[in-house]
Amino acid sequence: MTVRNVKHKEKTPLTMVEQQMLIKYSKNNRDKAILTTLLNSGMRINECLTLTLSDYMNRDEDNMITLTNTKRDHDRNIFLNVETINAIEVYLESRKDGCDLLFVSDMGNKMDRGNVSRTIKCIAKRSGYFSDDRISELSNHLCRASCGSTMLNDKNIPIDVVQEVLGHSSIATTRIYAKTSTDRVKMAMCM
Repeated sequence: MTVRNVKHKEKTPLTMVEQQMLIKYSKNNRDKAILTTLLNSGMRINECLTLTLSDYMNRDEDNMITLTNTKRDHDRNIFLNVETINAIEVYLESRKDGCDLLFVSDMGNKMDRGNVSRTIKCIAKRSGYFSDDRISELSNHLCRASCGSTMLNDKNIPIDVVQEVLGHSSIATTRIYAKTSTDRVKMAMCM
C-alpha cells in the first residue's frame, strides 16, 4: 500500500476568482478578515492567530507590524494593505471581547488553526463554485502560497521581495511559487 504525503503534494494556488469567492461567501466579518489577511499578507496561520489586538492597533504609519512569534523565532515585518485593514476594521466593530488576540472565536477565545482550515472548506462549499476535489486541496497554507504565487506571477513582484514578505530563509523556497510560462518568457524577451 502506498502512503500519500498530502502535505508535500504540489497544490495549485488559488486563482484570483477563487480568492474573491472565498471572501464573498464568508458568513461573518471575522472569517472575511482572516481570509483577507492570509491572502494579502503572506502570514503563516500561527502568525495570524497569535497576532494581538495591541500589535494591530500599534502598527506604524506604514501599516507595518513586527511579528515576534514566527516559525524560526526571528522577528519579521509584515505590511497590511488597505484591503486588509478595511476588512479588519469591519470585523473589529463586531469582535467579541475576550483575550488580547486580534482574531478570536465566537466565545472570545484563541482560535484553532484546524477550525480555520475547516472554515475555509465550508466557505468554498457554500459558494457552489469549487469542485469537491478542489475543496479537499484547500487549507490555511494554500492561502499563504496563493499570496506568494499572486505576487510573483500576476503582480510581477521581484522574487527577493516576495521572499521577504513570506519570511523564507532561502530564495529556493520562494522559487516554488514562481510558475514560468511560455507567455511570461515571451513577454520578457520582447522587452
